[in-house]
Amino acid sequence: FCTLLAAPSRTTREGGDDPRRCAVMNRAAELLPQDAPLLALVPTFARTADVIEEVAEWAGVHPAATLMAMRGVSRVWRGAVSSALRRMAAHEDEGWASASRVSDYVAAKPVVVRLCIVAGGGEWLREIPEGVLVSTTRHRVTASPFAVKEPGSVANSTVALPRLPRLTTLPRVSPRSASEAEMLFAALSTHCPELKSLSLELSAAEVLPAPSLVALPCGIESLTLSKSGRFGAAPAFDALLPRIAATLRDVLLDLPDCSQGVLERVVRECGPRLRRLRACKVDKRQLWADCGALEDVELLDSDHTTLLALAANCPNLQRVCVPGYLTAEGLVAIADGCKALTALQVGHTHLQAHEVVSFARRCRSLRVLKLGGVAGFDAAALTALAAASPQLELLSLPSVKEVSIPSEAMWQLAANAPPALRRLVVGNQFRITDNVLRAIASRCPMLRELRTRGAKVTDGGLIALARRCRELRVLELAYYVWEDDVRAAEDTLSDRGVDAVARGCRHLEILDLVGRWSVTDAGLRSLAVHARRLYRLRCTDPDDAGGGMTRAGIAEFAAATGAEVQVVPTWQ
Repeated sequence: FCTLLAAPSRTTREGGDDPRRCAVMNRAAELLPQDAPLLALVPTFARTADVIEEVAEWAGVHPAATLMAMRGVSRVWRGAVSSALRRMAAHEDEGWASASRVSDYVAAKPVVVRLCIVAGGGEWLREIPEGVLVSTTRHRVTASPFAVKEPGSVANSTVALPRLPRLTTLPRVSPRSASEAEMLFAALSTHCPELKSLSLELSAAEVLPAPSLVALPCGIESLTLSKSGRFGAAPAFDALLPRIAATLRDVLLDLPDCSQGVLERVVRECGPRLRRLRACKVDKRQLWADCGALEDVELLDSDHTTLLALAANCPNLQRVCVPGYLTAEGLVAIADGCKALTALQVGHTHLQAHEVVSFARRCRSLRVLKLGGVAGFDAAALTALAAASPQLELLSLPSVKEVSIPSEAMWQLAANAPPALRRLVVGNQFRITDNVLRAIASRCPMLRELRTRGAKVTDGGLIALARRCRELRVLELAYYVWEDDVRAAEDTLSDRGVDAVARGCRHLEILDLVGRWSVTDAGLRSLAVHARRLYRLRCTDPDDAGGGMTRAGIAEFAAATGAEVQVVPTWQ
């Protein structure tokens, strides 16, 4: 720190050497080893605040208590730490000047997000992640891979909202009574005049009486409504809809028992303006005829007739998400009727691989393709799919009907993958080997996410991936035994490969090492030192693995990084 303060500033260079600064520099040189090159390498600073920002960024976002203590020194320090937090926490797709939300890495740390809100977040934050307003905290080391997402509380919301005058998107909040709802809406109207998106979880049917809705701010364009408990949500929605219908464009209803009448009211009130809709099964085809401007639709339940009606009445659709079951006729209808389609997500299909390839050739602007249950994938089909989708950014094939897809077929997919590919997700039927990883690294240097459940790879493949795919954020290499494996313990991925990923992929946020029994505590220490953005790690229970990591090493890693560690038993 003294070395940085002693670095020559612009004033010093223009006006000659400052004796006081030289004295500080000499003192710093006495404290450092003789061969230390730090004095020659430090950057030039014009203000002390720049040095404080540098120190804060070096410390990172994990020691929130340290950053809070630095803010308490003086007004200069407070401003410097706030500026550094904005630079560290801003989403990687946005610059410092245009930042409006935090990155996924920071979003996984509610304490850091709250610190950002306190430290100048009102100047730039327009969106806040869901976990910030939750009162409870999660354990760092857990035996369950399933995280329960709780809604935010009104008490926390009323404390945070005065510090967020530019907020446009409020995460899910659950008012427990009519008085809490009125308190929340009044705080939003007073402190957040730019609010556009509102998400509510109802806990009782009478939680939104008419008096509380008077305080609801105007200009709401997006509404997400869910419920906790067994009660009819239609009365609350009927009271809420007229208040915001004039500006409403996105309606997301997470209500499995939502009646057809609720959807009819939505279409009647704001059908021509609707751009996004999430709801349960829609039985009446006439409803889609009144929603011709829809661009994004997500159905919790659907059938063949619904998809045909969508394709016939909504030509502006860009994203379609349905649970299934999609047939070849429905696929052709969507390709012909929705020329602007960029994303298709289907949970389960009755499709053959050649039908999917034909669809991709019709939709040349396709960027996202997520299909489950497709049959007939081989090397030729995977090669054709990659060639037919030059703009594809996300390809997800979580399950196929074949028992296994050979590694040669996966190599063909990787070797012909579009360079724009950012995310690749495949199920455990796809066999991933070192050759596949090398092909991915060579073809897709901008890859950010790789998820697989059947990766039989060694250190060599992982080193090749780490050298080329520097932007990798998510890496899941869970290893489950193939039917021709003699024993799972022969897997040869070790600390050397993990160290290469930690050093090469500095943006890594999620890592899955389930089944990697050759990785020891030394690999965890390398991750703690080099992968400073890692916030979630999955590994095999040390009691089941019979070697490799230890519980003490896992606890030390969690304490040093603040990351969430999911310890998965072998039976899971």
